[in-house]
Amino acid sequence: LDHETYSTAAAEPLLAWLQQHQIPVIPVTSKTRAEVLTLRQALQLDHPFVVENGAAIFIPQALLSSGRAKQEGLTLAEGFWIKAFAPPRSQWLRWLEHVAEQLPGAFTCFSWLENTGVAEATGLSLEQAALANQRDYSEPLLWQGSEFDKQRFERLADAQGYNVIEGGRFVHVTSGYDKGHALRWLCRLYAGIQPRPVVSVALGDSGNDVEMLEAADYAVVIRSPVKDFPMTTQGEHIQYSSQCGPAGWQECLGPLLGWQAPSTPPK
Repeated sequence: LDHETYSTAAAEPLLAWLQQHQIPVIPVTSKTRAEVLTLRQALQLDHPFVVENGAAIFIPQALLSSGRAKQEGLTLAEGFWIKAFAPPRSQWLRWLEHVAEQLPGAFTCFSWLENTGVAEATGLSLEQAALANQRDYSEPLLWQGSEFDKQRFERLADAQGYNVIEGGRFVHVTSGYDKGHALRWLCRLYAGIQPRPVVSVALGDSGNDVEMLEAADYAVVIRSPVKDFPMTTQGEHIQYSSQCGPAGWQECLGPLLGWQAPSTPPK
């Protein structure tokens, strides 16, 4: 998605080719289930997706038999088998309210912003902000404190066994799960339900993508218009885009898969 407009237009030729060749495109995102459902519909995706920085995986019901789903300990809701790795949002809010008393003014939770505040902080429309605020497993933070405050916050989180990661716009707290863990779990699932070898390509541009990039067979680090490339220890199968957002996504993924952009006829 484009950082400012959230458009996918620059990647849509390659997305169409991937769909034609039945190559799954799996959103792995900090976004909510409600947001991704809207995105999937717009992009005509019908594959699994990962929400809230790896907190849960949603798998279309038709992809798995009920027997296999029970083996994996999945629950069924609204046409999806769900694998949750995180506690509910309410648990995060209780902890964050306690921490806010020790670090007054250092951060604001999504739920405290309400939909209007989320729209102002993200540039989303009010309708889109409402979808972003329909969180099930996490609570993003709009950071407003100093670097010293952030270090204190990280120590408080660490004492609880939590991890603090920075996304494209917000700070996120997790409890041992991440996008990389979700990717490995999904690869194992696919390996068990299809005869073809599973090869994963992960693409991301933020600190909360690092674990996913390092867990993939091939990693693509997308240039961000607002920050440096995230630090990753991924080895030889890594490349960096020269373009940002969806243009960078298509720039690197296309050649990796042997796809060539259709030539533009001369004017």
